[in-house]
Amino acid sequence: MANKAGEIIARFGGQSALARSLGVNQSTVQHWAKTGQIPSWRREQVLRAAQARGISLGSGEFLASAAPPQAPPAPAASQVAVTHGRVDFIPNVDVQIGQLRDEIGQLRTLLEKLVDEVAALRGAREGEDGDPPHPR
Repeated sequence: MANKAGEIIARFGGQSALARSLGVNQSTVQHWAKTGQIPSWRREQVLRAAQARGISLGSGEFLASAAPPQAPPAPAASQVAVTHGRVDFIPNVDVQIGQLRDEIGQLRTLLEKLVDEVAALRGAREGEDGDPPHPR
């Protein structure tokens, strides 16, 4: 097994066997296997279960080895993880970001034109009735 929790689980004969020994759901032990850690507050219970079943297990065996974990390889520039409803790898994300930036630029230009048109309409209305615009 690749992690300490996995090694301990294997000594008991698997996730279901350890879960039965502890009186917990198999999914609890599955989570430990997935994360590679058994919660510190469960370790004494695991040690007692191991002793009761004649399984050699010491408290120091719960600790990970001293070697630092290695970082996963960096994804290619076109495979950057982007949250999109859930975490997905979106191909060619750099191209899509460029397209979105272009659309944002077009929307800004349109907004500026609309603001100018509103200002012109307000100016024309002021000129027609001679009254200043009404405060809102």
